[in-house]
Amino acid sequence: MLLLSLLPACSGASEPGSLRLLDWPGRDGRPVALDAPLRLEFDRPLASGLRRGAWSLSAEDGREARVRAEVAGRFLVLHPALPCRPDLEDAGLAPGRAWRLELVGLPRLAAVGAADGSILERTVRLVFRTAAADDPAALAGSAAGPEELRLLSLGAAGRNLEVRADGTVVLDLSGPVDPRTLAPAELTPPAGSGPSRQVPLELIENRRDGSRLRLRVGLWSGWRRLELPDRLEGIGGRPLRPADRRLGLRGAG
Repeated sequence: MLLLSLLPACSGASEPGSLRLLDWPGRDGRPVALDAPLRLEFDRPLASGLRRGAWSLSAEDGREARVRAEVAGRFLVLHPALPCRPDLEDAGLAPGRAWRLELVGLPRLAAVGAADGSILERTVRLVFRTAAADDPAALAGSAAGPEELRLLSLGAAGRNLEVRADGTVVLDLSGPVDPRTLAPAELTPPAGSGPSRQVPLELIENRRDGSRLRLRVGLWSGWRRLELPDRLEGIGGRPLRPADRRLGLRGAG
C-alpha cells in the first residue's frame, strides 16, 4: 500500500517558477525491490549539487537507508546498497518495512533546487514499502550485470587456485549475487585420502559491478577439488557459468 503525505497546499498546482515532483518510487502502490534505484522525477533539471540535508530516507523502525545519491537531469536517483546476508537485512533498504522519504522545500535553506534556480515550493513526504525478503521480486534484477555470472579470480593455471596463508579462498564474480541462493560448497580430497566436507560460502562484498565470496577451507598440503553449489545464482536469476562451479585448490599447508 502506498501512503503519500504532502504538506498543506502541495496537492494543488505549484506557483509559477516552483519546482514540481512528478513521479516517485512506489507510486503505484506496489512494494519496492531492494536492488532497484529509486528514481524521483521532477519537471525540470535539478541543480547538480543538492544542498546537504535536501532529502532524507529512513524506515519506520528508525533505520537510516544506505543509498548513494545521483542527480541525472530531471531525476534524483538513490542507489541502495546490495545485501550480503541471506535474510537481506543488511540491504541499503531492508525488506518488509515502510520507508519515509522527505524532500525538503521552502522555507528551509536546504530546499531541493533546480538548475534554473527554481525551488521545491513545500516539503514533500512520501511513504513506500519494500518487498518482503521471501518475495521473489525483492531482488528484481535491476542491479544485475551480464546475463551469465562468471568467475573472475582465475589463477595462472586457469581454474586451479591457491589457498591463502590464513586458510581462506576468495572468489571474485562478474556481477551481484542473490544472497538467498548461498549454500555450502563441497571440498573433496584426492581419492582414498578422506571424505568430502561442506564449507560455508560467505558473501563479503556485493556490488552492481561485481561480488566477492569467501570460503574458510583451512590449511593442508596438495590439491583438492572445490565444487560450488548448484543453487548459487546472481541477482535476477542469472546462473553461474557451469564451467566456473568446479575448481582445483592448492593447499597452503
